[in-house]
Amino acid sequence: MQKFKIDIYNQEKPEIRLKYKTLDKIRTQQIINKIKCILSVNENVENTQSMISIAETKLQKKIELSSINETNIISDIFINKGKLSENSELFIFWDFDTLIDQFELKVLIDNWEYIWYDVSDEVILIYCNLNDFLVLISERGYVKTNNIL
Repeated sequence: MQKFKIDIYNQEKPEIRLKYKTLDKIRTQQIINKIKCILSVNENVENTQSMISIAETKLQKKIELSSINETNIISDIFINKGKLSENSELFIFWDFDTLIDQFELKVLIDNWEYIWYDVSDEVILIYCNLNDFLVLISERGYVKTNNIL
């Protein structure tokens, strides 16, 4: 996660530590390989724009943000539509230059405003290894998922 986001969180909530884990390089690569497998991406793809472009094409279920409870996008997608529990572990792929962050779903729900900034985050992928649920969140007004929903 970008330092400025952590700094903002710590300024606004100094008494509470944001609970997440940044994976090491080996574990990050394992999660990236799982995402590539879901997307049927050649393992040689190492360009973020290529990976996102493939995800845009391969993730068939598109949900307009206007059809989601905008006060809590994450809760609506993962609990209401994805049927996950609040203690499910999720992994955020930011880009190939950043290690993957692991969050418990409840932490994402409670702190989404500190994690996703549409002015700095164009697109992210969120992966759940319990059921290979993959979600692309775009600042362009929609979310795309694999056809689990």
